[in-house]
Amino acid sequence: MRKCHSFWVLLLILILRPGWLAAEDYRWIITYPNASNDWGRQVASGENKVALKAQFIKINEADYKLIKFAVRPLQEVPIPLSYPDDWLIDSVQLWRNTDEYPGSLDQSNDSLISTANIIIDPQSSPLNTIIFNLPESEIELDDTTTFFVTMIFHNFHDTVPDNREISYQNGYSFGITVVNDPADNNNDDLIVTPSAKIANNWNGSTALPYKFRAVNLPVVIFNKNKSSAEDSVRFYPNYLPISGTVPSQNEIITDLSFSAYISLPHSNLQNEGAEDRLSYASFKVKWDNSILQLDSLRYGDIWQGKAYSSEGSGFGAVEIDSDPKYSIIRFEGLVMDDTNYVDIDYNNLAILDFRVIKPGVSPIMLSDIQIIDQWGIPYHVYQNLSNETESATPLCDAWVKFIIGDFAAAVSSDLLNGMGDGQIDMTDISLFSNYIWLNPDSANWYERFDIGSAESHDPDELSPDDTTNFYDLMILATNYFRSYTGVFAQKTGAPKQLAIGLQKSAGSDCEYFVSLNFQNLSKLAAAQFKLGFDPATTEFLGLQPGGLVKSSSPENLLICHEPSLANGIIDLNFMALSGPVTGDGEFAVIRLKKLTAGAPALQLLKADCRDINGRQIDAQIEAAPAILPEKFLTLTNYPNPFNATTAIRFTIPIDKAGDFSLKIFDLRGNLVQTFQHGPMESGSYYIVWDGKDQFGQAVSSGIYLLSLKSKNAHQFCKVTLIR
Repeated sequence: MRKCHSFWVLLLILILRPGWLAAEDYRWIITYPNASNDWGRQVASGENKVALKAQFIKINEADYKLIKFAVRPLQEVPIPLSYPDDWLIDSVQLWRNTDEYPGSLDQSNDSLISTANIIIDPQSSPLNTIIFNLPESEIELDDTTTFFVTMIFHNFHDTVPDNREISYQNGYSFGITVVNDPADNNNDDLIVTPSAKIANNWNGSTALPYKFRAVNLPVVIFNKNKSSAEDSVRFYPNYLPISGTVPSQNEIITDLSFSAYISLPHSNLQNEGAEDRLSYASFKVKWDNSILQLDSLRYGDIWQGKAYSSEGSGFGAVEIDSDPKYSIIRFEGLVMDDTNYVDIDYNNLAILDFRVIKPGVSPIMLSDIQIIDQWGIPYHVYQNLSNETESATPLCDAWVKFIIGDFAAAVSSDLLNGMGDGQIDMTDISLFSNYIWLNPDSANWYERFDIGSAESHDPDELSPDDTTNFYDLMILATNYFRSYTGVFAQKTGAPKQLAIGLQKSAGSDCEYFVSLNFQNLSKLAAAQFKLGFDPATTEFLGLQPGGLVKSSSPENLLICHEPSLANGIIDLNFMALSGPVTGDGEFAVIRLKKLTAGAPALQLLKADCRDINGRQIDAQIEAAPAILPEKFLTLTNYPNPFNATTAIRFTIPIDKAGDFSLKIFDLRGNLVQTFQHGPMESGSYYIVWDGKDQFGQAVSSGIYLLSLKSKNAHQFCKVTLIR
């Protein structure tokens, strides 16, 4: 009976107080749009990001107005602490949804109510309340009235506006909360009038941080096909391997090429849960157009076939009037399928295929880089500025370097694979030495080693002459010195005139030495000397560097062209390795042997001396030969047979001085050319015949007779001309 009485009492109360069942007059639905994503989105400095959404739900038909809106921000300190002032909350904003779409913020159509600057220090719990200033007229609240609170972040790592790099890449936890205090309505962060004591579906006073990050996305020019001597951002153009094939034999400098990859050395795998994806990329690349020529620009593997370009919009040249020395090209690529953006996983944006036009050093520079993620937010990109060349050269992203004579890399395994290493060293010299003194008629001829000629001595200019000879060695010597010292533009003062002479040294009755001596020698890097002797009376036994060379450049190369010895020519080719030769003294010592009685002659026919910049050193050759012949009249020419020119050498003994004539006749006895007619002193002489007659007309192929005649002596030899 007692239970029944209680039931009726309760029923009476319900009838008299119907509002008790509806204890709330309104409710707030609070959500945190980004809190469910562990990584959230990346953030750009100064970007406005939605942090909290508050939707008002009206329970009864009363008129409600908002009189207070407050938030409590949070920024967690990363552990371990790393530049805590990198990314901070700068301000918060209160927006009211005023368009027809309450689900999301549209800053162009919704209404900004208030902004609060709140620069805060990192901390692990919410700060005191940040109260927004509301209009004096207050804000009327209807059912589903929606507010958004946004956060604005800034990078305070440094004060350089263009420096967007960050130090802590794993992300920061930014958060915000609002408080509902049932015990004290005045402590609520959202207060309306008239107010109800209880509102449900409120997340209370717990801060729900969500992680934002700003990724340091590196963009580099990468050398994918580097040799063992290169690193990833230095390009040394390559020949094809020395395989004996026709293409490798015929290659010259214009066949040098390389591919530069514009790469993103960054992976989603670096951070668990990261989602680095790309929807758009563009950049400009710049290079020296006097050294390099762009053959093609291709899309990289990151696009996975999703790239879109139309003529003139995908990429194209950029006109530059201020600096015509450089070319600039712009690249652009985008993903049209917005539901399947591409992942960044050590990919390439583009591939640029370059060809070398001439030797030199050219920077390859990136600029105006913009990479957009799947949300349309620019990545924080930076460039790999790793190569500081000369002090006057600005930093660039990569560089290509080619100097004449760079045939091989620094290790023996790369000797024949066609890859250079940006310098001239002993591997290049050793490789070249296997092919010196060859021409296109040889089965072992390689055009790449023909890099210089008598017409040009510029170590940076290709001027082949269809022979690998001293002029090619001189280019190697000059660039070896430049590589060895790191000096590529050294100026030298005007040197004194170099004096060169021969002097007989002590020896036995049959074997003796002749020294080649210098005076006023300055910075000699390479040299060639031709000395004449009579093979019938003298035998060449060998040579060695003199005391001057040993003291100045103990590491050197002194080689002799052995085939010339049969024709009475000692062809010496010299290259300084450990340093240029400077000073006075003995340059080389030549060892000879007498084959007959008397004193055979040795005469300096030619001297070509080059300084460290490849320039010819002015030299005065002493007129007197080292040893004057005493008895024999000699007459020879080289080469024989010949095509263009032949060198005629003859000697007149002391007892044969007098009137001489030197003439050329054809086989019918007709006079072709007269070189000398009149008195001649004893000594050695050197004359060049260019295959023309006395009227300047080129004579036909055939055999001619060279005659050297005096009153008491007569010598002649056959000369064969082949056109």
